[in-house]
Amino acid sequence: MTDDVLNSFDSNYKLQPPLRTIKDIKALIKGLNEGTIDAVTSDHNPIDIENKKIEFDHALYGSVGLESCFGALNNTLDIEKTIKYLTGLKEDFKIQINSIDEGNNADITLFNPEEQWVFNQKNILSKSKNSALLGCQLKGKVYGVIANKKMILN
Repeated sequence: MTDDVLNSFDSNYKLQPPLRTIKDIKALIKGLNEGTIDAVTSDHNPIDIENKKIEFDHALYGSVGLESCFGALNNTLDIEKTIKYLTGLKEDFKIQINSIDEGNNADITLFNPEEQWVFNQKNILSKSKNSALLGCQLKGKVYGVIANKKMILN
């Protein structure tokens, strides 16, 4: 992603909070690496095509985020930090962390941290197909999850 997308009128880039400059992104990465920032989340906010394929000023804010979040963050950080920043707030929000032991209901994400791939519309499971990361090279791909005794695959 470059600073020139900030000046485009592509409604895929109309987000709230808005995309930041390269300088801002470097400061965010520094904050992650220094431990100043505790977590990374995706504001998965898909918008229907009727509210995205219109004049920029009238388009709604929002983007698909779940399908690309892991690969985008893993592009920048190592796998340990990627997992830490995507899951590290479970304790703060009192979300139960299940160990992978016999008899426990495990919550597992199935992924390949090294897979290189280009994010495109066929990777979006939502009916909405808008994303600020369409066409971006990502590192690490999630194949599915096992949660609540169910397996869901992409």
